[in-house]
Amino acid sequence: MSTANTSAVTGSKPGQTAKTTVILFSQPPYDGQSSREAIDVMLSFAAYGQRVQPVFTGNGVFQLVKHQNPAKIGAKSPIKILSAPGLYGIEKVHIDRDSLLARGLTARDIFIDYDEVATSEISTLIHHADQVLIY
Repeated sequence: MSTANTSAVTGSKPGQTAKTTVILFSQPPYDGQSSREAIDVMLSFAAYGQRVQPVFTGNGVFQLVKHQNPAKIGAKSPIKILSAPGLYGIEKVHIDRDSLLARGLTARDIFIDYDEVATSEISTLIHHADQVLIY
């Protein structure tokens, strides 16, 4: 397993098992380019046949909150891209349960279907991944 902050993309060859990449989204949606870069990398990996496991943790959970109005600050919303992960071949979106609770958020606040996971489950996802990217 490697940990990196990179946008390099490698595809699987026919007959090979797709590599699993866990992408940890830990930054809020409008705090610099990190969040947008993470989304771009996630979609690129998925487009090249990689198995992508996005995990939203810490302030990264705010990327999935309904009723965002980023136009007020001159930003673009990630909602359109993140609202249909299945279109990009992403099977599950994971959200850290403790991060939701610490921020007073519930399932009603989130605009997509997701898998709520405990910290121990995030550790398991990371342990079984071929690579981990942290944003």
